[in-house]
Amino acid sequence: MTVLSFPYTRLKLVEPHILYPSGYKTVPMVPITLVAGSRAVPVTLVVDSGADYTILSLEVAKLLGLRLASGVKTVFCGTSGKRQEAHIHPVEITLQDAHDVVHYTAEVAFGDLPQSVAGLLGRVGFFDHFVVTFNQEKEQLLLRHTG
Repeated sequence: MTVLSFPYTRLKLVEPHILYPSGYKTVPMVPITLVAGSRAVPVTLVVDSGADYTILSLEVAKLLGLRLASGVKTVFCGTSGKRQEAHIHPVEITLQDAHDVVHYTAEVAFGDLPQSVAGLLGRVGFFDHFVVTFNQEKEQLLLRHTG
């Protein structure tokens, strides 16, 4: 059984916040490589247990050379409740920590996300391939591959 471990990523906020008085917060993020055809794109994505799909930005779709309209059309809603269109495409995903590597293929959605967000690793396309443990105290993410 393969278990990958990733430290949370420390992010600087624009200004200190009541929840983050130091001006920094830590976020469970994972560096991955996406492959579609002959193109590979490295990205770092937030692991989001509240996201139904693994969803990536339109910019990532362009870098992968995907024709969005050829994918399966779907609709998703973010925390704002606003309905947005997305297209689902299969991509190869690689995750690697200091000791192991995991490769798998998943159906992921590509949609119009804010420019500051490359995407989210959600329940379909990510959590369905791993047992995910968030260790808040140690600021560490553990991923046990189920495939």
